[in-house]
Amino acid sequence: MTDAEQNHPSTSSAANSPSAIDLTACEDRFRQSTGCDFSEAKEAMVDALLRLTEQHCTGEDLGGEIIYGVRPSSRIVSAFLLPRYDQTGAEDETSDIHISTMGIDLQITSATPSSITVEPSLSVYVRELPSWSELIDPRNDMMPQIQLSREARQSVEQRARSYIDERIATLPPLEDEQTEEIERAGSALAQAERSYDLSEVSEDAHATPLSSDERGTIQANAESVERLERAATQHQDRARSRAAQRNERNATIAEIRREAFDRAFRELGIYIVGSNGQSERPVSANDVEEAPRSRLIEAGIEDTLSSAGDSEPETVSAEHRDGPPTASGALGGLREGVGRIADQFAAPQPIPQKWRRWSLDLSPIRFDVLDEAAREQAIGLFSDALRIQLTETVTAWLATGDGQRDAYRSGERIFPSHFADEASWNNYLTALRTRRPAELDDIRPDISGVALIVDLDPDFADRSRFNLRIALQ
Repeated sequence: MTDAEQNHPSTSSAANSPSAIDLTACEDRFRQSTGCDFSEAKEAMVDALLRLTEQHCTGEDLGGEIIYGVRPSSRIVSAFLLPRYDQTGAEDETSDIHISTMGIDLQITSATPSSITVEPSLSVYVRELPSWSELIDPRNDMMPQIQLSREARQSVEQRARSYIDERIATLPPLEDEQTEEIERAGSALAQAERSYDLSEVSEDAHATPLSSDERGTIQANAESVERLERAATQHQDRARSRAAQRNERNATIAEIRREAFDRAFRELGIYIVGSNGQSERPVSANDVEEAPRSRLIEAGIEDTLSSAGDSEPETVSAEHRDGPPTASGALGGLREGVGRIADQFAAPQPIPQKWRRWSLDLSPIRFDVLDEAAREQAIGLFSDALRIQLTETVTAWLATGDGQRDAYRSGERIFPSHFADEASWNNYLTALRTRRPAELDDIRPDISGVALIVDLDPDFADRSRFNLRIALQ
């Protein structure tokens, strides 16, 4: 389904059902009747497809009118202005497409009329509160995943770690495989192969009856082969036994880990909560996803536990402007469909993202490109007009009932009880709107750094020409 269908679910499926046309047959009939072909029509179709692709990549199509679950800069890959990278190098400059300047470079002659008109056409994204139907729509991928709070996670992991330590200490140690033993086994295999080759050569080389010494040599080689093969077989049996013991130990440790976490959840009173708000059963290890590269899991199998992860500070990066990231550790979020936990054990989360595109109607800007003062004035007029138009557009929307209902409130956090079902989500939004009317500063994008660039420089190769750059930055 296309993004347009996602944002307009009422569109009938019959109207969107594909149909096939034999363009070759149509072109043949058209050529017979008119003597012309479909060359121009084909070019128009290609141009239309390219335009559709461009609109989708730049967010100009219906799919870009509303963006769910992520920031628009993560979804739109072209024609989206972002702030320039800072000079400290703290931001990753290789992760995503990052466009900070868009415009045009051209040349003009000194005889060209110097009056230029710039007609800006741009849009901004304003954040909104999602409805319940948008929240649960799997196409939007925006339903929050319930996470344990940092305090609850650390308590569970520390308690489980102590149980794991205690149980692992009672397990029998694995039989060590010494390097010398491996080398002896390898030498035995090599010697067995050499002895076998010698016995074969000796038997093949003597067609005449053998002397007693020769028969003795052959028999000694055969006995050596048998002895060495027996030693190699014993080594392989021991290796298989050690592998089986290791697998059994790992399976035992995995079971110990599950039991330890089940016990920790139960003793700390962390339960799955039903729709009526009552505790149903303790959370189990199977209810929780394992975080990537879990130190506790790796440590349990290797018998070297470490608590280094507990001392890691919480930091807020540019990717987590709406709140700190979930603490890392052996435990991840609750699996989908398991249920929810009490708010006291859950990590607060930002409201899922929903962004709506707003077009800004800016008047054309005319100036004398050869006049430096006129260029600077045009740059100032653009900045003032952009700021005023954005403020007027957002303020007018906030003055409506839709604006007060849908506008995002910054800095708010939600807990599992807020999105347990449709009624709880609607109650949360109603209480939020009553407690905190929408304000301009909550949703107005920061465009203080957006500027019109007009650079005019003489062409060193031809003094009668100028290099002109007009861009948004």
